[in-house]
Amino acid sequence: MKKQLFPRSIKRLLTLILAAATLTGCSGGGNPAGTGEASQSVSTEPEVSGSTGAVQYEKTVLSHTDFDNIAICGRSLHTEKGYRLEWPYSGFTLRGYFDGSISIQVADAQGYADNASLTVTVDGNAEQKTLLKGAKSLVIADVEKGYHEITVRKGAEITAFRFTLTGLSFTGCLLEPAEPELRIEFIGDSITNGVGATTEDGTLRYPHGVNCLSAYSGMTAGRLGAEANIIALSGWGISKGSSSPTEIIPPIYGKYSPFDESGAEWDFSSFRPDVIVLALGTNDGGADPEKFRTESVAFLKQLREKNPGVPIIWIYGMMGSTLSGEVKQAIADSGLDGIKYVKMPANCAGGDRHPTEKAQEEYADKLIKEINRIIK
Repeated sequence: MKKQLFPRSIKRLLTLILAAATLTGCSGGGNPAGTGEASQSVSTEPEVSGSTGAVQYEKTVLSHTDFDNIAICGRSLHTEKGYRLEWPYSGFTLRGYFDGSISIQVADAQGYADNASLTVTVDGNAEQKTLLKGAKSLVIADVEKGYHEITVRKGAEITAFRFTLTGLSFTGCLLEPAEPELRIEFIGDSITNGVGATTEDGTLRYPHGVNCLSAYSGMTAGRLGAEANIIALSGWGISKGSSSPTEIIPPIYGKYSPFDESGAEWDFSSFRPDVIVLALGTNDGGADPEKFRTESVAFLKQLREKNPGVPIIWIYGMMGSTLSGEVKQAIADSGLDGIKYVKMPANCAGGDRHPTEKAQEEYADKLIKEINRIIK
């Protein structure tokens, strides 16, 4: 189990102290010119050191091959075209000095949905931007001159919408990305994807009503300020899927994506989680109990092999707990330390009898308490 060398507050302070040494394409000294009023920039704006006394706002067009100072989030694959952003919560983070519009260039925007909603957060204020199928570019933000922190997250699940990030255009300069204080990996199904959470009348609006930021997964990552990988497929399980015996997560866990025709293996060294949240078992309802236990034990061992020493929290019960005994027995049979079972209350009042957004908030509350207990 990993121990933090510094409390989070100290790590934030260290990040700010070191920020002056992390400039790319910027120069300045003292208080940089053009940073605007305090209300126009976040409170964590770093001091800029240099010789010219001013930040240089230059028109910049970056290819994906020059993304050294852009933090890519999610289980993404870097190809000759760009960064494939497929899984929910995938996206990127920018920090630096910007003036005016910031645009992304994309390719292969596809899926069975005609568009995807991207959640763009600028200095803590979130809004939705729509990326259309087949689009080549999108303005993600238009900011006043100054220091800004910007995150972009794709809420749609992998089957609904996927795209390749090929470039970025802006006026200003980037800072090196801050090191995340916490990394979490979520492995789940439709509950983790946020299916049915945002409905008000129990009707599922699919796929546009599905957003992982309305699920416990996105809520937990956001509230903890964590970098997150979400590997979740609606209807999939460990020993069987809800509609197909072959829709199971373990065989694809070591791959980048089930949609990647090259069969690329995922590089586990590129993302070392501090904790893994396993939220499978709902779609295994009706499975042979012995088969479920056996395959669950094998999957737990696979998780530990790929992520040595990382604690695992298995949450279950959000849509019923018929296999709770088998889940607990599988944990015991694995013989592994550092695996915690957390039973969640059932809620089927949302769309397609899935948990509501309020229930998802309760799951996030409970999970955050458990994560904080583990990593403190």
